[in-house]
Amino acid sequence: MANEMQREEGPYESPYQLIREISPSSILFLDIETVPAVYPYEKLDQKTRDLWHKKFRHRKNFDPVQNYASSAIYPEFGKIVTISLGFFTKASEGNEYDFRIISIGSHDEKLLLEAFKAIIEYKSFGDLWQKWENNPRRKTLVRDALYFMGHNIREFDIPYIARRMLINNITLPAPLQLLGFKNWDIMHLIDTLDLWKFGDQRSYISLELLASALGIPSPKEVMSGQDVYRYYYGIYYTIDGKEVIKGATKEDLKQILIYCQGDVITVAQIFRKLRGEALLSPQQIISSPSLTIAEKSANFPECDIERLGNGLFWLHK
Repeated sequence: MANEMQREEGPYESPYQLIREISPSSILFLDIETVPAVYPYEKLDQKTRDLWHKKFRHRKNFDPVQNYASSAIYPEFGKIVTISLGFFTKASEGNEYDFRIISIGSHDEKLLLEAFKAIIEYKSFGDLWQKWENNPRRKTLVRDALYFMGHNIREFDIPYIARRMLINNITLPAPLQLLGFKNWDIMHLIDTLDLWKFGDQRSYISLELLASALGIPSPKEVMSGQDVYRYYYGIYYTIDGKEVIKGATKEDLKQILIYCQGDVITVAQIFRKLRGEALLSPQQIISSPSLTIAEKSANFPECDIERLGNGLFWLHK
């Protein structure tokens, strides 16, 4: 009887058990792209420049000037320029699901993060999060509560977003209030990097390699994460290798959004593969036509929304 009571509340003993039985519509798939907050290096103020050098003073064979583009991966020196989200919705017929995706970007990072916050606090996702708030244990996996899923989401995307929100004086939404939490206490982040370890703590695999191993088309064919800052700042090179900054075109920004969106789709495909399900067909991947889900929220920031493609939006103050 006790076991039956426990099953009704929906706790799970392992993430893999959860992956097999969770409702796909409980998961918000997520990916971000980041760039150096200031570029090029010469534009850094002296204090930030000194702190950048100090961070790597003990690292051998690392030139802080030549490798300044890597500042994008550090939230103290970089910023977020795009966020892509994906979620499953029940198809109109049968028991299948469609996968809806939306990518938003902005030169104004605070505006971008405020929009992201409005989306995850919107009623449908907020109601799912309430299941965590009502869970007396908070350390067990709960069926059909709100989960975030991504590749390396525990070590990169979610901590980066939370830190940049604080830097931008934005109150953290409930799912990101993780100050002081231990990794094993955070139950609502599903990381494909961790799932693929199978208990091997030494293992690391890129999303590109994991997708290839599972027979999933990779989004990395046009550009890579290391190229994002070049597209964002509109960097070109002369024949002799000299860097020229011309500024991003709308097509450059669109490519960043498409690239970020591709990672979200890839993680969703991995999710299907882990469940033993067929990969999503192109017809099942639907670009959200607007920001309606966020605009219904009273907390959505006032801004101009420029559409750069299907499900691709750039926000302007």
